Amino acid sequence: VLKAAWKLGLMSAEAYQKAASVESIRGETLPSGRALAAGELVGLLNACETTPLDIRDAAILSLLYGCGLRRAELVALNSDDYIKEENELIVRGKGNKQRAVPVGHAALALADWLAIRGEEKGPLFWGLGNRNRGRRLTDQAVYNMLRKRAKQSGVKNLSPHDFRRTFVGDLLDAGADIVTVQKMAGHASPTTTSRYDRRGQKARHKAASLLHVPYKK
Repeated sequence: VLKAAWKLGLMSAEAYQKAASVESIRGETLPSGRALAAGELVGLLNACETTPLDIRDAAILSLLYGCGLRRAELVALNSDDYIKEENELIVRGKGNKQRAVPVGHAALALADWLAIRGEEKGPLFWGLGNRNRGRRLTDQAVYNMLRKRAKQSGVKNLSPHDFRRTFVGDLLDAGADIVTVQKMAGHASPTTTSRYDRRGQKARHKAASLLHVPYKK
């Protein structure tokens, strides 16, 4: 707008330079979404029983939380991306950047799925229905699966990315250093990772509880 006004002769070059040199004010918003409670994660996994579909979904839920994967990263995984000897996944993130993510205890659920899936090369997770059997899952298919499992377990207001928020927050709460968590999550900067840090929030709540509000009805 300033440049257009200067070109139209509505303001002088000096006034334009002064106005353009004013620095912008940056605000900061709280991260959207939420973290899962431990009981909610248990409920989601308990909603998956013993059918091949249940075992596949349990493996997906376990990796979303245990590895902090983005939905697109999960569906892009191939069977070759799981290095069993190292118990790691080779994940392709934003900008086609690769990172090695430890699978940890999520390996148990993944092993059960691989026992059903077999060693055939191709997508790590594929459809089991009549129409999509053997075909790579889509982002939307993962979202629909999560919505179904959330309804079965009574968990509300849940998105796939909430697993990633919980992954980062729980690791920081457990004492993992922020640079390590940043690399595991595939964040470009520790600043992004720090937005999921709940330790400061807990300290603020603890401080607030020290004040007595003498309210009486």
